Amino acid sequence: MNSLEFTKERNDRIKSEICDRYSLEWKTICSKSRRVKIIEARRLYCALLRNIFELPLQSIGKLTNTHHSTIIHSVKQYETYAELYKGYDNDYEEIKASLIDETSMSYFLDEMTHLERKKKILQKQIDNLILIQKQQ
Repeated sequence: MNSLEFTKERNDRIKSEICDRYSLEWKTICSKSRRVKIIEARRLYCALLRNIFELPLQSIGKLTNTHHSTIIHSVKQYETYAELYKGYDNDYEEIKASLIDETSMSYFLDEMTHLERKKKILQKQIDNLILIQKQQ
């Protein structure tokens, strides 16, 4: 699968989904806690970012406040558990489907929000160029 563009909107939706599914706050998931439930939530997040968006390990590490070697371990552990335990990857597959389903409403909302944000940035750049041109 070709990687999907990683946007703030998609990242926020993934975080929200994981928090809801594990009944945790995001700051707890990014903590140094070693509770199994928290580790599994972090592991799911790392696997999604690495496999769907093909983000570099260092980028995922910055998002989770961990070292890139921890991300390597998390993704490998996720893949091992998904192979060994039936149903372990249900959350992963559901979140992945919602991200790549181009007919879903959430996909369109993410795209619209992302494009609106890019439009605002471009409009500011155009306004600055016009201002510079008027000053010359």
